[in-house]
Amino acid sequence: MPILFVDLETTSVREPWLPGGRQIWQLAVIRREDDGNETAYNRFIHLDELSLSLRVG
Repeated sequence: MPILFVDLETTSVREPWLPGGRQIWQLAVIRREDDGNETAYNRFIHLDELSLSLRVG
């Protein structure tokens, strides 16, 4: 089963719903397969493209 390693870079450590709260500006993911092969993904995010709404469940 593949494993994903996810790293987010944000503008601050404050909660996103507070004024001046954090926003994601970089997303990096590494997918490691069972055989050890890895695929990397890196994306810089323009803050005006970003929606901080997240639905879980």
